[in-house]
Amino acid sequence: MTIATGLGETSLRTKDIAGGPTAQNLFPYPTFKFELAQDAGIEEALAYKAGKHQSEEIFESTLKTTLKLSTEIPNWQMIGLSLGQIKRTFTSFTFPVAKRATVPVTGPFEIVDTDLTATASAKTVVAIARQGSWGQAGALTRVATAPAASGEVQVLSAGTKLVFHSSQAGASIVYVIDKTVPTVDAYGGPGQLAKVGELEFFGEVYDNSSDGKGGVIWIPRIQRETRPTIDFSGGKVTLETEFRCLTVDGWDEPFTWLDGKSFT
Repeated sequence: MTIATGLGETSLRTKDIAGGPTAQNLFPYPTFKFELAQDAGIEEALAYKAGKHQSEEIFESTLKTTLKLSTEIPNWQMIGLSLGQIKRTFTSFTFPVAKRATVPVTGPFEIVDTDLTATASAKTVVAIARQGSWGQAGALTRVATAPAASGEVQVLSAGTKLVFHSSQAGASIVYVIDKTVPTVDAYGGPGQLAKVGELEFFGEVYDNSSDGKGGVIWIPRIQRETRPTIDFSGGKVTLETEFRCLTVDGWDEPFTWLDGKSFT
């Protein structure tokens, strides 16, 4: 007989965010991989037996329990969980944005962009992105008036427009502006971070040997142990986070596995 055991719904809940129970955050976690590992430090008590020191008894001197969770369905909230942060909202926030465009083949040789406000234009820089018949890739020099030579660009101080020399006709262009948005949710950044802190993990255990009632696994105290590696490499994204399971008063182990078939 083959018994398949796996997880159903799993979640993590914060425990110590200021404001009490109603201020806590819940992180539903579609688990791809669950790994609970224990590393025990073993010591031996020795005694003389037949003239030699031999092991009389062994005991655990230390116990470290680690929980690794990975998901292939990451969302904005779980990125924050892996970073150990609660999202914050910034107001009137300015950040750089790179844009691509193509200079028209025939005049006027202009790129119009409503994000090019007078404020944003002051820091706008422009470069040719790809080599072509019109010249080498590279930065373009800003000029105050319409470009008189190849390798120049005019960023209108009043905004909305980039003006190129005719030698850049058809060129692939990259330019960077400073964009300001009224509000934006973010992790990291300026100011005091809102930390996730201590969490608890709980999840359904599925067992298809009979009626699927594998039970529940519950770990009351965990803390994020390692900072994540965020890898954008194409294809599906796997987000893995490692936690340390902490001591629970009155418990010999930091977790419990409840038998679903025994529920009454």
